[in-house]
Amino acid sequence: MTSPLGFAPLDGFTAVDMIPDETGKLHLLWSKAGNDVAYSYRAVSGSWSAREIIATGDYHWYQYFTVTSSGTVHVVWTRYGVHLYHRMRDVNGQWSPLKSLVTSSKIWDKEVSIGTTDSDEVYVIWIGQFQPGCETLHYAMIDASNNWVEQAQIPLSEHNICAERTWWGQGSSSSTPFVIVASDTRICTFAIGTNNLREPHCLDYAGNLYTTDAQANGMDTLNLLWYTNSGIFFSEIAPAQAAGSTSLQQQITIPAGTSHPTLSFLYRLETAEQGGSILKINTISDTASTTVYSTTQSTNGWTHQWLDLGDLAGQTITLTLELQQEIGTIPTQAFIDEVTVGNAYPDTWVAVTGGANYLPGEYAILTIPYGNRGGVDAGTGMITLTLPAEMQFVYATPAPSATTPTYSWNIAALPAGISGSISVVAQISSNTTLLDQISLTATFDSTTTEIAQQNNTAVYTFQIGKPTFLPFVMK
Repeated sequence: MTSPLGFAPLDGFTAVDMIPDETGKLHLLWSKAGNDVAYSYRAVSGSWSAREIIATGDYHWYQYFTVTSSGTVHVVWTRYGVHLYHRMRDVNGQWSPLKSLVTSSKIWDKEVSIGTTDSDEVYVIWIGQFQPGCETLHYAMIDASNNWVEQAQIPLSEHNICAERTWWGQGSSSSTPFVIVASDTRICTFAIGTNNLREPHCLDYAGNLYTTDAQANGMDTLNLLWYTNSGIFFSEIAPAQAAGSTSLQQQITIPAGTSHPTLSFLYRLETAEQGGSILKINTISDTASTTVYSTTQSTNGWTHQWLDLGDLAGQTITLTLELQQEIGTIPTQAFIDEVTVGNAYPDTWVAVTGGANYLPGEYAILTIPYGNRGGVDAGTGMITLTLPAEMQFVYATPAPSATTPTYSWNIAALPAGISGSISVVAQISSNTTLLDQISLTATFDSTTTEIAQQNNTAVYTFQIGKPTFLPFVMK
């Protein structure tokens, strides 16, 4: 070992970190709690660069950094527990302007991570403190061209974990980057996807978590190691060693008299790598085998899907739900529930929105959204708006088809899943009594038979008068 070399970075420094890059250069970052953040590097020749101060001022508590394969240095640090900042040093030694990632909400100072992928993408991970009842996991991503392209968050309570710690991890160049979060009883790994954190793999354990580590080997296996007051634990997430598939089958008969035979089901697909595995729905009849649905997209919770089986009316078919796993990808899980085959109907709906309070003489701006959330197309229909005596119609967009005895709009046929809206302006009568409750009604009448009709009528109520807050004067 060489003799220790002291170069007096900062008086009273309290935090220091060092990262070697692929060329052998050593990058050093340190700080004095409540003061400056500084950077220096040791060249392969052994010489140290001049100290570079990248942040000055008070209460810079914790700093973290990473170095890409190209030699770009990315630094983040916290301040006051409510700020998270970033700066980047390019290969020419130029530091980017200060960028603020968090300015208005609490973050856990010690639970910030930063890491880089083999393709030089940089991820910043942090945990927000004040999600009601639990924390929120956040991340931001910088691409290889040093552009900020993604920011996302996920409430951890959705996965039964209130995180106390967070880490970054990634396998080889072909693998997906991961975020690892842990509480005292649960540890989860979230694969980072495009604009989201994908469905996690979670483990429950007993004991209070003290520390953990996450490392990936050259086989794309993510190794997890954690230490609690009851022992040391190890687990891993390994890619599939071989391709394969699993399926469920059921033979069913589609009644000949069914006008709109439809397959309806709920599913949840947990896959870490987009395109790595496929969930398929197949129908096998006497004449053909057809894939009626296929997806590689992971879901955030349960998703409803319906499929038109009109071409199979009167036939007995085999319904197959198949999950295909690709070799070398993280194992995928699929969950299926509430699988039914029946006659589908349209489901038109209408609503009315507006302000909660208006004064006599004011203009009320109302919105009448409507649509068809059913599984098949709806025929033509009519929306009717009945105004109370205390309101006078001014205009609407689009204009009504008729104005007597009520205001009405002719609605064209609505395909499944399509919606629209009408905007109405009406004036409140000047002699309306203060504090009165005023109501109006909108209805949607369709020419197509529907089962659910309770959402075809909407009642909107508001109060005449507005609250006024007077100053509090102490004597």
